[in-house]
Amino acid sequence: MTEEAINWNNQGVTHFFEQDWEKAHACYQKALQLDDKNPTVWNNLGLLAHQQKNYLEACTYFQQANVLDKKPVYLVNEANSRAMMGMFTETESLYLEAISMQPNHETALSSLAKLYTHQGRLDEAAARYQQLTGISNQPIYLFEMALVFIRLERFGDALRILYPLAENQPSTAHWFQIGRAEYLSNNHGLADSAFKRALAENPDDKASRNFYAVNLLAMNRVEEALKQYLLLSRLFPEDHEILTDLAVVLCSLERFDEASGYLNRALAVKPEYPKAKAYKKKIEELEQR
Repeated sequence: MTEEAINWNNQGVTHFFEQDWEKAHACYQKALQLDDKNPTVWNNLGLLAHQQKNYLEACTYFQQANVLDKKPVYLVNEANSRAMMGMFTETESLYLEAISMQPNHETALSSLAKLYTHQGRLDEAAARYQQLTGISNQPIYLFEMALVFIRLERFGDALRILYPLAENQPSTAHWFQIGRAEYLSNNHGLADSAFKRALAENPDDKASRNFYAVNLLAMNRVEEALKQYLLLSRLFPEDHEILTDLAVVLCSLERFDEASGYLNRALAVKPEYPKAKAYKKKIEELEQR
């Protein structure tokens, strides 16, 4: 590429990161006018088109880049655009082709693992994450593999990954997933401890506090669970699911008037929410007896 073409391409990259798409496109086009045989510019045009959700156009640019210089990155970029169009068979083939060119291509492997996870091909996803942990020390791959193990109900395998992660890098996400795995294993005491650790990191985390309340119910600690739902209803006053779950707990305590109030709030947010409608009907039937 000539020095002038390089300059136009670099300007385009600057405008791209500034999210000035029109100027970025103009710069890339000027670079192509000076040198249309440079794959980097075609790839950059593809990234720009992808960012603008012009996925089919992006694919043509990535293909042109690959014609000029076969590289796994261009195949991965095209695969990402095809994934956004729901073309998962083509997406998988492109990722696999990239991996065949460079077996330890981290982006291709992680993208393929995410694709398999999305498709519910969990054993294949776990295998790819296992491969990634052998070539990279990034904790995210261990974490994602643990999430796959939870979906596979391999809770012991998940916990063997998650506990060291949480001890080395304490976070709400790590402790929440530990809590989930322990809860699903019926280890409610250990789940209780994990959810408390998650909330210590972030007291306003909805998922952790909600699961904490569910786990308290599983241990028949209803009044404590009620306190958690009341707090959640204050933190998220427009969440129809939380308002309904709070009402359900109140119903279990035969506090029907309070429950009805929360159900009315839930139905004001989502009038056709089936669970809220069902409990509202039950309360009305009880009142008519």
